[in-house]
This record gives sequence, C-alpha cells and structure tokens, in this order.
Amino acid sequence: MGRKKEYVKIVERELYHYPSLLAAIKNTDIQGLTAKYNITTSSGSNIFKPVENTVVNIAEKEVKVNQIQKALKALTDIERELIEFRYFDPKQPSDIIVMLDLGFKNTAYYKIKSKAIYKMAISLNII
Repeated sequence: MGRKKEYVKIVERELYHYPSLLAAIKNTDIQGLTAKYNITTSSGSNIFKPVENTVVNIAEKEVKVNQIQKALKALTDIERELIEFRYFDPKQPSDIIVMLDLGFKNTAYYKIKSKAIYKMAISLNII
C-alpha cells in the first residue's frame, strides 16, 4: 500500500481524539474554576493565570468538538455510522472488524470510508 494522504492522517487523529475531548470537557468544573478565578483576582494573588489557561484550553476543546459534530452532520447516515464505529469506539476496532460488523464488501467499505474522511477534511478546513 502507498502512503496515506496527509489529510487522512490529520482527520483520523482528530477523530481518535474526539471521545477524549468530550470527556475532558465533561470532567472540567467550569463553575469551580470561575469561582476560584474571581476569588484570586480580588485578593490580588497571581494564581489566576493557570485558571485562565485552563478555561482557554477547555474553550479550545469545545470549539474542536463543535467542529467535529458539525462535520459529522455533513455525512450520510452510513458514512457517519462507519466513522463513529471505527474511530469513537474505545476498543478501536480494525477496518476489517468494522467492515464485517457493518456488512460491507471490501471495495464498498473503503470507498465509503474514503469519501467520509474526505468530507470530514473539507468540513474541518483541513483541505
């Protein structure tokens, strides 16, 4: 096999990270950070910088999650099911497992996957 196109690697990396981004957002106590930020800024302490960095970091993750969710909406139901099964499953099933579980023939599977990755790359402004 030849080398994967660069955009495929980038999209796949983004998709593999998506479940972790969701977890990070859910696990962050923004209200607690905001309260801590207000207390530290009023006391004159310099501890607010790490809090500020954390809030910015979470905001960046939220933007990425929203971008991926919008990109997924641009896919057909079959493309979305393939992407979600292949990249969001914690077991990270191989292409063969996904292909068999979804009932695709080899050529059809890779054609659908390739089209979905291409659409995701466009939607995520990678290409």
